[in-house]
Amino acid sequence: MTSSRRSLLVLGAVLVAGAALAPPAVASCAGEVTLVGLAGAPEALLVRVEEQRGPRARVTVQQVWSGPDRPPEVWVVTGETERGVSSSLDVELVVGRLYVLAVHGDALRTSACTALAVTLDEARAAAPAAARAPVPGSRGAAPPPLSPLAVLGLAGGGAAAAVGLGALLVQAWRRRPVR
Repeated sequence: MTSSRRSLLVLGAVLVAGAALAPPAVASCAGEVTLVGLAGAPEALLVRVEEQRGPRARVTVQQVWSGPDRPPEVWVVTGETERGVSSSLDVELVVGRLYVLAVHGDALRTSACTALAVTLDEARAAAPAAARAPVPGSRGAAPPPLSPLAVLGLAGGGAAAAVGLGALLVQAWRRRPVR
């Protein structure tokens, strides 16, 4: 085997090993996520995270920086909602932290490229003059996801109803007159 061939094989092995051992890719945003950029989004909210449940987070809206009025509490989608699917743009928000989120769509989607953790002082300094308080009863909040306990209850209730209906059908079949 020639030395150039050996070099190519070694290079190929190193590249394959490097790709296999590399950490997962991080979000590839078009540019750096900044407060100025988020404040200029069509819809931006200053929120405090109350709960993170899978690809959704329940947040209290501190201020609406741009876009339509929002209620004091909404659910935002922070990642892929299909089971077993993830993306480098998924973002896990930390409960108790303050964030500026640029959101879009009826589901109020955000991502690693449109979410930025901030301090109260940073938020005050960056808040646009048109920032306003949330409006109770306003529309457009994403519906909360079902809790695992609710899903289990619905599944168990459905199974119990099916068994009960089956038992009734068997009894009716046995009681029918024989001709």
